[in-house]
Amino acid sequence: NYTINVSVRDSGNTTSPHNATRWELVSFVVNPLNLPPVIDVWYTDPTNRSIVENDTIYFFITVLDPNDDSLICRWYKDGVLNRTIDDCQGNSAFTYRASFEDSGLNNGTHNFTLIVDDGTLTTLMWWDVNITNKNRPPYLYQPVQNQTWAMNTPNRNIRLAQHLRDPDNEN
Repeated sequence: NYTINVSVRDSGNTTSPHNATRWELVSFVVNPLNLPPVIDVWYTDPTNRSIVENDTIYFFITVLDPNDDSLICRWYKDGVLNRTIDDCQGNSAFTYRASFEDSGLNNGTHNFTLIVDDGTLTTLMWWDVNITNKNRPPYLYQPVQNQTWAMNTPNRNIRLAQHLRDPDNEN
C-alpha cells in the first residue's frame, strides 16, 4: 500500500482567502502485473517422440505461475481434450497409450497440446508424435471343419478367408 499527498493551489483566486491551498492524503494499492503461467521444464520418453501402436509415450513437465495462481493443465490429442489435471503447479506427467488404430489416422502423426491456465492467462506447448503400425498376427475366427479326401487325389484347395481374421485389416 502506498500513500500520496495531493495538494491543489488556486493562485488565481481574487477573493479571500487568496492563493487557497487544499491537500488530501490518497491511499492506493499497486497490484502486481498478472503474468502467464510458465512451462519451465519438459521432456518426453521416448525422446524422439516415435512409438508403435499399443506403446506408451510419457510427457514430463514442470509448470509454475509467477503470481502463484492455481493452475489447470489440459492435454489435447489432435484438438480433442484428452485429460484435465487440476492444481498442476510443479511437476506433472501425462501418459498416452497409442491404440491399434492410431497409425492409420493422420498418416500416424498426432499432435499433443498442453494448455496451462491460471484462470486469466494461458500458455501452451505442443508436440508431434509419430505412431507406426505394429503388425498383429491373424487369428482363427471360425473353426475349420474337418477335411478329408482320398489318397493320391489332385491337390484340393481349402478357402480359409472366412475362418481367419487380420486385426490390422491388411488382408
